[in-house]
Amino acid sequence: MNSMQLDLKVNGEPKQWTIAPGDLLLDVLRREGYFGVKRGCETGECGACTVLVNGKPINSCLMFAAQAEGYEILTIEGVEQGGKLDPLQEAFLEHGAVQCGYCTPGMILSAKALLAEHPDPTEAEVREALAGNFCRCTGYLKPVEAVLAAARMYRTQAAKPQKERTSQNAKVKSQSRRKNCNDPILLLSSHAWPGKATITGSWEVDISNGLRRSPMRFYSFQIVIEKEPEDEGYLAYSPTVPGCFSNGKTIEEARRNIREAIEQHMASLIEHGQHVPQDDRLVHVEELTMGIPD
Repeated sequence: MNSMQLDLKVNGEPKQWTIAPGDLLLDVLRREGYFGVKRGCETGECGACTVLVNGKPINSCLMFAAQAEGYEILTIEGVEQGGKLDPLQEAFLEHGAVQCGYCTPGMILSAKALLAEHPDPTEAEVREALAGNFCRCTGYLKPVEAVLAAARMYRTQAAKPQKERTSQNAKVKSQSRRKNCNDPILLLSSHAWPGKATITGSWEVDISNGLRRSPMRFYSFQIVIEKEPEDEGYLAYSPTVPGCFSNGKTIEEARRNIREAIEQHMASLIEHGQHVPQDDRLVHVEELTMGIPD
């Protein structure tokens, strides 16, 4: 079989690989251990295999590896820097935008390319940038919210005085010596009560002894947000937690308040050894938008 040499950069590191002329970039990257590049439809439709080629999102299942000669490739493995998550990754965790996780690498890379060109995108621009990344788990509301939140985080970081930025970097460096960011507990959302933490819309309730490697038990809750009449805000509740509801002036405030209410309710149930309500029938929830002729 004919072979050829491929020289390129992957996540900032020079690479030299031996490939066949017909090898796809997707196959070569996965063969070399970059398993964050997911194999999906293999026809360029789903976006699971998205990588950045010289900063542009490309479906690696449609690109010959030989075409990447001399190019710079960014995969999801190269997004975090120095053991610290990128603001996009933090925002996806914070907003519960990660479901099964299969489409997440492609979404984050598509969003990263967008924010590199448009630091202050509109919601429409974010939706257009993610249009080529399919998610079979849920709707696209949370990923869109996560990208908009990350954009604000990027702009805030860029606006910090150099002195403050230097001080913050020193603090992060000091913390990184004490914590391993590969530890799953450290990747959890900041919504938490003592001994508990929240991750991606599920509540982890079995780490009260403070040991990072102790077992976890997860519970999932469907959250419903309704518009109150006469523009009085939003009502949020969970059908699986009777009597637990909240409200807010904005959708985000209502979502935050109901999450906190459920967390407090669960903490009380667990503290008193009571049963935590769980609807085992709930296997899929998504946002559905339909156009109906007038």
